[in-house]
Amino acid sequence: MAFPGDELRARRLEAGLTREDVYRKLHVPADFVQALEEGAWEHLPSPIYTVGFTRTYCAFLGLYPEPYVDAVLLAGKHVRWNQRGLAMAEESSDRPAWVADVVMWATILAVGVLGWVTYTAIVRPEASQGSARVQAETLDLRFPMQRER
Repeated sequence: MAFPGDELRARRLEAGLTREDVYRKLHVPADFVQALEEGAWEHLPSPIYTVGFTRTYCAFLGLYPEPYVDAVLLAGKHVRWNQRGLAMAEESSDRPAWVADVVMWATILAVGVLGWVTYTAIVRPEASQGSARVQAETLDLRFPMQRER
């Protein structure tokens, strides 16, 4: 499914607005408005900003934003984002999609095991062996009796 940017452009033109007008009102860069209308993901920022821009732009145009946000998220699934939040060309992968999940969970498990080993090997030996048990004693408090008057 392609992003319905042409509907956004048509609505903007019906309102007699230029991209610069949108920039002045919303402070969304005109380049981002153009990229959003054209579906040019490589010119848009990271998905969280793109979704925010889409919501703001749709509200400004008087459109219900949810179908457009859904379209952004669906179209953005096929785009890889680099560390700077810019879209990169999609790379084909011969690996199944579940491999990424397995790698993620294996990493989480490895960090947990490493933390446990570190605790038992480094931190725990510093505890003294003789004080492994806690002993509680009762305290006998006696108050002096008051004299009767």
